[in-house]
Amino acid sequence: MASIRRIDWIHPSCRDLVIEELALEPTLQAKFVESMSLQGIKLSISDSGGLAGERRLPLMKDSRNWEILHGRCLSIAREDPYSDVSDLLTTLHSAALESTDVDWRQRFIRTIGAVCEEVCTRYDASGTIIKAERLFAYCQASVLVKPFSPVPQLDITWESLVDDIRSQLIKERTVIFLTRTIFIEWMRFAEVVRANEPRFLRAAGFPDKYHAEIKRLLTLLNSEIHADYMLDSASEYEAEAQRIEALDEVLGMQTRPPSTY
Repeated sequence: MASIRRIDWIHPSCRDLVIEELALEPTLQAKFVESMSLQGIKLSISDSGGLAGERRLPLMKDSRNWEILHGRCLSIAREDPYSDVSDLLTTLHSAALESTDVDWRQRFIRTIGAVCEEVCTRYDASGTIIKAERLFAYCQASVLVKPFSPVPQLDITWESLVDDIRSQLIKERTVIFLTRTIFIEWMRFAEVVRANEPRFLRAAGFPDKYHAEIKRLLTLLNSEIHADYMLDSASEYEAEAQRIEALDEVLGMQTRPPSTY
């Protein structure tokens, strides 16, 4: 029978029981902290709990655990999927903002800075396309660090998105496909960059250099908005509902804040 090396998570109803047991048993606590996953980190730095909400960072009472937490966060930044890294940064950012202890807040910010440095290096070395929501999580967390953590290189992602949108604009006659894939991602990415590194967009010539693409998109949108389809079946009504939803998604890009990405 294979041994169990890690329990990633359990039912939320058991959460307080687990925390209480770990907080009372230093040996168990040390083993947990040394091998904790992202979910374990969320558990260890939870800033509320107990019957009256009086519990604060139950597994961080020992100063050694802060260094272990720091190391585990760096390990996730170097090795785990980018989705988990973004989740980690969001978790640390929230913990820092909600912390009522100045020392704890500074510890969180120190870890955020180190994680951002690892993530930036990893992105730049791999040339990975950066999703808009992950860039947003990175920039949101890095604002707490002084001096600010540098933004990962954006050129590869931008060029990839522009190439994709241009190739699809040549082929597509409607916005349905575009809204479900690259168009929304391009607009989201541009909005996050505009809010955090506007110099990049100026250097890229956005939006002036992209008049042809924007004009084509507006033409597609106009034709979609004024299209009048004869609907005779349930499947056709379903397709029409999807079309309207897609149009709403595009038009709503102008009012939707980046935090909803």
